Amino acid sequence: MSYLSEGKLADFIEEKIKELIGKGNILIVVPPFYDIRSLALGPYVLQAVAKQKGYKVDVLHLDLLLAAIIGVKDYQQVHDSPDFWMLGERVFARIAYDLPALGKASESAEDPFWAISDTPNAVLSVAPEESIPQEKLLKIEEVCYQLMRHAARVIGQFQYEVIGVSLGFCNQINATVAFINQVKQHLPQCTTIIGGSYCEGEKAKGLFSLSKHIDYVFEGESEGTFVQFLSDVFEKTPPTEKLIKATEAVALEKMPLADYTAYEKQVRVMLGDTFYEKNIFAVWYETNRGCWWAEKAKCSFCGIAEIGFRQKSIEQIRTDLKEIRRQVPGKLVFFTDLIMSQEFPKKMLEYRDDMDEIPVMGMQMRVARNIEEVANLREIKAKFILPGVESFSTKLLKKLKKGTTGKQNIYFLRNTRSFGIFTQYFLLWGLPDDEHQDYQQLLDLIPLIIHLQPPRTFVGMRIGRDSPYFDQPAKHNIENLRYWEVYKDIFPSYTDWESIANYYIGDYKNYAHYNLPLIQELDRAVTHWKNTWQNAKLHMEVLGGQCVIYDFRQVPGIGTAIHPITYAQAQEIMLYKIYKPSPTLDWALKNKLGILMDGWFVPLVTAAPELLVKFDQEAKSNTSQNSISHYQSYKIT
Repeated sequence: MSYLSEGKLADFIEEKIKELIGKGNILIVVPPFYDIRSLALGPYVLQAVAKQKGYKVDVLHLDLLLAAIIGVKDYQQVHDSPDFWMLGERVFARIAYDLPALGKASESAEDPFWAISDTPNAVLSVAPEESIPQEKLLKIEEVCYQLMRHAARVIGQFQYEVIGVSLGFCNQINATVAFINQVKQHLPQCTTIIGGSYCEGEKAKGLFSLSKHIDYVFEGESEGTFVQFLSDVFEKTPPTEKLIKATEAVALEKMPLADYTAYEKQVRVMLGDTFYEKNIFAVWYETNRGCWWAEKAKCSFCGIAEIGFRQKSIEQIRTDLKEIRRQVPGKLVFFTDLIMSQEFPKKMLEYRDDMDEIPVMGMQMRVARNIEEVANLREIKAKFILPGVESFSTKLLKKLKKGTTGKQNIYFLRNTRSFGIFTQYFLLWGLPDDEHQDYQQLLDLIPLIIHLQPPRTFVGMRIGRDSPYFDQPAKHNIENLRYWEVYKDIFPSYTDWESIANYYIGDYKNYAHYNLPLIQELDRAVTHWKNTWQNAKLHMEVLGGQCVIYDFRQVPGIGTAIHPITYAQAQEIMLYKIYKPSPTLDWALKNKLGILMDGWFVPLVTAAPELLVKFDQEAKSNTSQNSISHYQSYKIT
């Protein structure tokens, strides 16, 4: 590992920054360690909003610049490290507060019993993590130190009147403070501001305790308050209150579209054309705000503060999507929405004639309950889905207030696999009042669903600020709620830790943390699932006038199997329904082609989308179509 010498580093930083900024009198910075594989949408929306009122805002990605210096691999290794290591905060602790390099007790950063709390509940993962040697981290820390010094010096040459930082996540706080402290040395007269999704509630107030150079913090939605703030500052009547709160909900319909080509230029200049083409496969777009499900029953672990739900019209969304496709052709458009509105797919389908002009989409959503809903997703080109799965235990899902069940989650994954829709979800362990059966059920289930998309990760539950676990701990049998100990290692002694902290731990009864061997066995099973699912197969094909099920899952006791069946048998096996004993269903259960859960038969066999739709429609109309000759052999891709 070799980085640029200080002299060459200073020249490199100056060259890149001067190529990208200097046209406006307002600057918004994206600090490390934001995920360089995705767009930070907020600064570009503010840029567009300000432009409507005649203000010129420059955006600068210090996250991309750091990645260009230390390399994408090293940057991502820090970014992807476990949250409680707080490496993104540690490498900026010295430049931000004159703390020791890597903060205090850096040698214990990877120990959850030190960094979180000395309690069994502190274990959040049983998967082996790749350590980053202290020597390497110290070299990265030195680069971070010099980056802030030289970036502030170069920016100081442009005489910006307002300089803001977009603070979206943990692991960006110390970089934010370090940058503001440094830039004030070169531009003491400039007004410094912080905004972003981390600036909610008490956390927004807590930021002021970190530096006297933070002039203002924007709490919550800031598109409206930002423009008014600029007007006040440039008219020499700045606000007297340092915490700028949203006065009213922003009208999304009137929100201008971000300049995606400006983001593209930043990536190409900092990391090159190849990185942009191969690593930036999606950009962000916002269709709604709030969470309509949280207005009914907020998920127990959800720490998102915003609840009130509103959305753009379908006409506006279609217009925006077409423009995004024109600006950045070939890129997936992923919605920033906390949850997709239930009626969105059907409303989009009212304009199905121009779907060719719409880019491929990705979105967060509740688990779809039936074939029709999944079919609609495919038809509107929603090919990447983040569903709220979290567990296959109906009991735990009820405790989490997910509004779904174990059987619905499995049925949904069967359907998305059949329709070629990519899903990304998590499975949680270590929940209050969990039991052995919750995990044994999953261990028994994995070999049967190994052909379906696996979770992104199997991870211990964390308590986040603003979640029901945080706001109502007694209701969930949680005692002694306290912030993670690591905050004392990465922030100075004068910090308002109670306000700034985002992650907490409490004492509560649970099975998983006291029976880690079973959780470790499950983690190995999930890892095997992730490594093999794309080659596993449990699929029905139509060959001539017969249905054939190919089972290549290698389920213990079954191995490889090929089952020729009649159309009537296929109809019965492929439907999700209340279980009533029958020779066909009992045969399917014996051969692990479906499972019983909560009194329902849940089919596990995938098939061509058209065939699943046909079975579903026939079941609804109680008709049986014996002719299937027009179906061709269908392969999963």
